[in-house]
Amino acid sequence: MSFWGVDRVQRSRIANFATCLGDVPSANAQLVICNELFDALPFSRLVMRGDELHELWVTERDGELDWSEHEAEAKYADYFAGRGIELHDGQFADISLDWESTYEEICRFVTRGLIVTFDYGYPGKQLFSGRPRHFGTAAAYSGHQVSRDLLSRPGEQDLTAHINFSDLQCAGERNGFTTLFFDRQAKFLLALGATEHELFRPLDELPADDPLLLREQREEARRLVLPDGIGEDIRVLVQGKGVAVEGWSFQRKLF
Repeated sequence: MSFWGVDRVQRSRIANFATCLGDVPSANAQLVICNELFDALPFSRLVMRGDELHELWVTERDGELDWSEHEAEAKYADYFAGRGIELHDGQFADISLDWESTYEEICRFVTRGLIVTFDYGYPGKQLFSGRPRHFGTAAAYSGHQVSRDLLSRPGEQDLTAHINFSDLQCAGERNGFTTLFFDRQAKFLLALGATEHELFRPLDELPADDPLLLREQREEARRLVLPDGIGEDIRVLVQGKGVAVEGWSFQRKLF
């Protein structure tokens, strides 16, 4: 068994590292974990004006970055039409046409095994629901601060948008995968027994050379599963090919 990290830039100390899946050796079975991969892909910001779809471009006015609207290319209208999604007048939407193609690339890599995707997003109908997400989902992150001002501090913020999990699920099923799980991260981790980890034990039962660091690690672990943390915000999609469709611990009923 070997472990590989795949990214355009090596960000960890994993011994086996590749910049693309094609450089990873083949195996009899694979487990691919995609952690916030898809919401990091480039996305387009769109808005419906009457019955015309417009794309927002970045321009410069008086030395400052600003938005300008242009008629959107047909591929964006085709995206929504193909999924039976109708945007309301004045509604914004943020999409990446790379969500589906990137997931299909992963599907082609996995001959037998699991693809586990952790990311911010919803199924398509929910993602583009007019009232709750009338202004889209695009946001800018710097440290632990979030902002809707995407154009401020260029180069100093990470820009991201929630993903359409329906794109991934459908792409997988077209490539012979079965959906084994789709729900909140908290439910996934709790079903796997995350609270059995030592970080969930009482502090006085844990040896600590650095008590402050231990408290920080415990807080980070709790955020993964608590309703008011990222355990509620992140969704997990598990699809499998050539494996059992039932009996996995993450499918366990909690209540």
